[in-house]
Amino acid sequence: VSDKTGRKQTIHHIAITADSQEAVDKYAEMLKKMVQEHLAVWGEFPKYDYGNYYFLHSSHPENAGDGMEHRNSTVIVQRSEKIEGNELGALGTFSHEFFHSWNVERFRPKTLEPFDFTHSNVSDGLWMAEGFTQYYGGLLLKRAGFRTLEQCIQGFNGIVNTVLTSPGALNYSPIDASRYAVFADAGVAIDQTNKTNIFTSYYTYGASVALALDLRLRANYKLTLDDYMRALWAPYGRPEIPYNVPDLQKTLAALTKDPSFADAFFKQYVYGTAKHDYAALLSNAGLVLRKANPGKAFSGLGRVTVEGNKAVISSTLKGSPAYLAGLDVGDVLLRVAGETIKTQADLTAVTVAHKPGDKIQVTYTHRGISYNTDIILSEDPALEIVTMENAGQTPNATMLDFRNKWLNTQIK
Repeated sequence: VSDKTGRKQTIHHIAITADSQEAVDKYAEMLKKMVQEHLAVWGEFPKYDYGNYYFLHSSHPENAGDGMEHRNSTVIVQRSEKIEGNELGALGTFSHEFFHSWNVERFRPKTLEPFDFTHSNVSDGLWMAEGFTQYYGGLLLKRAGFRTLEQCIQGFNGIVNTVLTSPGALNYSPIDASRYAVFADAGVAIDQTNKTNIFTSYYTYGASVALALDLRLRANYKLTLDDYMRALWAPYGRPEIPYNVPDLQKTLAALTKDPSFADAFFKQYVYGTAKHDYAALLSNAGLVLRKANPGKAFSGLGRVTVEGNKAVISSTLKGSPAYLAGLDVGDVLLRVAGETIKTQADLTAVTVAHKPGDKIQVTYTHRGISYNTDIILSEDPALEIVTMENAGQTPNATMLDFRNKWLNTQIK
């Protein structure tokens, strides 16, 4: 590969798989298209040590399935017997980890240094390091032609739902989520934690910041998040000078020529817990954010774990009907609205049979003692993003142009 610097480097795909050479070569061609969309974002490749970058790819059904970025390579373990027939399954991981060869490996937060594996690094920058990578991982597959518009929107749907409906995001900031990583990522606790209500993954949380910033830059400044990433790469990534969060704000202010916007954005949405008006932002691209299940009842009991014919509550989300009724993790459901609960299907059937506003009695045990309580069902808070076309509306030419410039290929 080469770029505007004139530097020539080699990107390798090394596959440990039962596939034919033809199938592996075909996959390598797909990776080439993906790599070019990444280059279009950053404007240049990193200077790989010794001029080589390696995709180390293992495909086997006994693999756990994961990816791990390194400075000049990434390891991808794919949980399938072969690559052929499962080509798209691991592409999201390839895209995410390759983006890291810029974001994190070279453009990285100061709080990750010094590199000392004898203790944990509490970092305030993982919402950028992992979250923006999460956003681009899926977006660039759409630009490369490997995801449909609907599949791309579905990814945005998960991002927006998480940031607007999870207690962790409602009560804690992206900075807080980043700092909590050392307790969440393979962190071990003997006692039960309340992580469900206090932590939102900085991957998804950061992706929500990236999505909103991209849409705001496009709508208000005729700029893009790609412009922002390139503006950050020049002073911090290319020379490998680690950044602090104020450096990110300073760069945004310089790029937009609007320090007040940058100050408000970081104060409200990075250090704070304010939420963007995603409905308004998405409408610029002819997309509609709406209730996914209007008129459907919601209890907040979530999924139950069946243990020896007992339906045990896994968690109750803060603010949900079940939480407000006093139900908690580990409680055993006996009867809901007069129906015996032994399986997830039993609980789902009861919820479906009711509507928002209904009061239902729950009989349960807490630490072996039986109790009764009432739950007042609310409306299902789940959201969905759809195109205006699928919502029975007609986007105008400006919206379609906005959508195409955002989601289609950036290769000139």
